[in-house]
Amino acid sequence: MSCLKNLAVEKICNLILPALTKTYADSSAAFKGGVALALCEMSPYIGRDYTQMKVMPVISELMKDESADVRLNCVQNIMKIGDVLGPDLIQPDVLLLLTNLTKDA
Repeated sequence: MSCLKNLAVEKICNLILPALTKTYADSSAAFKGGVALALCEMSPYIGRDYTQMKVMPVISELMKDESADVRLNCVQNIMKIGDVLGPDLIQPDVLLLLTNLTKDA
């Protein structure tokens, strides 16, 4: 994701994010896992507001995915979002999902 450093935030938010958020729903588990990773990796570059408004809803949905690999990819990378939002701004439903995932394991 080092290529993101060279892109303007506006291009990431106006071109890349919409493409990812529109295509993940009907995709394979491998693609969804890649989307989760990409969104988590983008968070430090796009900042707090875009992460909270655009990335967190998608991550929340992906954490409910039927594929354990997709959910695991979200959990493994959620700290990148946590670093951007801070612990107080990570949505309570994400924390609940993390708790439920540990019970399912």
